[in-house]
Amino acid sequence: MRAKLFAFLAMVQIVACGHCAGAEIPSIAGPLKGLPGVSVVVGIVAKGESGKTSLTQGTITRIVEMKLRMAGVKVLSREESLLAAGKPVMAVDISIRTRDALLYGNIAITVYEKACLERDKSTCDHFVTWQKSGTFSTKRNDAAQLIQDGVIKYMDDFLNDYLKANPVTEPVQPVPQKAQ
Repeated sequence: MRAKLFAFLAMVQIVACGHCAGAEIPSIAGPLKGLPGVSVVVGIVAKGESGKTSLTQGTITRIVEMKLRMAGVKVLSREESLLAAGKPVMAVDISIRTRDALLYGNIAITVYEKACLERDKSTCDHFVTWQKSGTFSTKRNDAAQLIQDGVIKYMDDFLNDYLKANPVTEPVQPVPQKAQ
């Protein structure tokens, strides 16, 4: 009974605060060593019309690719990814549902690479080499910003791990800004 009460209170706190909550798994940078870059795939699933926000796949893709480029991580095209060692793909998955006046869902950023079993080189598949995910709940009009902030936070976590495994030896060139 006490465990159910604790779970209920934790959920109430998340709903009341309107923020992202994710399991803090210790970061492991090792599998990212030598990663040649990633291609980016974004998926947003909103259950029903009421679960939609102003965020689009294009907006999330631009945010993710900009963060990667600013940190010096090569953004691979689909074709480049298929030719690269491990065929690396970064999947950004966002699922959104509604309940009463709230939106809730999940944000997950996962890096997949193709690998083969050492004991049987003919057994190959795509495996997760890095992942971060968390849930969120918020009022409808706060959802787009909350989701965007969650994606940025998880990208920062990925980039910290990537840079631990692949220290920068050359200065990263800033992204050119439009003249105002």
